[in-house]
Amino acid sequence: MKQRTLGYIHLSNESHESELTRHRAVLSAADAIYEDVHCGGRIVERAQFRQLLTDAVAGDTVICVTLDRWAWTLGDLHTSIKQLHEKNVTLTILEPKLVFSPNPDLESTAVLELLDALADWDTTLQKRKMQHVVRGGSRTASSRPARLIKPRLTDAQLIKAGELQRDGYTVQNIADYFGVSRITMVKYMKQAEESGLYSAV
Repeated sequence: MKQRTLGYIHLSNESHESELTRHRAVLSAADAIYEDVHCGGRIVERAQFRQLLTDAVAGDTVICVTLDRWAWTLGDLHTSIKQLHEKNVTLTILEPKLVFSPNPDLESTAVLELLDALADWDTTLQKRKMQHVVRGGSRTASSRPARLIKPRLTDAQLIKAGELQRDGYTVQNIADYFGVSRITMVKYMKQAEESGLYSAV
């Protein structure tokens, strides 16, 4: 099969039309272009991003113009690169110039190890920030400890959670999507399964 070049464009609601035109021009030589325009930054919100990961086959090269348009978090960046490498697909970022090749050479391995370490560091940092809030580290204007509001998910959100789970996303990915903890997400998903809510999808 011919090795293909697949372009990817992700622009948020705040992006200008001129930026979309520039990205399309840069990727005009690609065999196919996948576009997520006027949507959020999380991977689970981007339908064409997921479609790209599905369509890419061994030998393909995926190109994105800028790193911040590919992923908004270290975790998403690391996970998406691993998914592409499992399919023997290369990711190329043009600005800054980065090439994530599935070939087991020293440079690619070192970059992935660095991303893995940074992703772990970012996760740990976020957990520490949350612990700081829970312990009363964040204060209001009256110097009272900040209180966390227990999140509540609607039936529509739980149905969406079931769809994401069937699409292969982890419980942690889904929890991040809805802005709740993994423990809370597990509890809600168990209740939805017991009530038969997921079977309605």
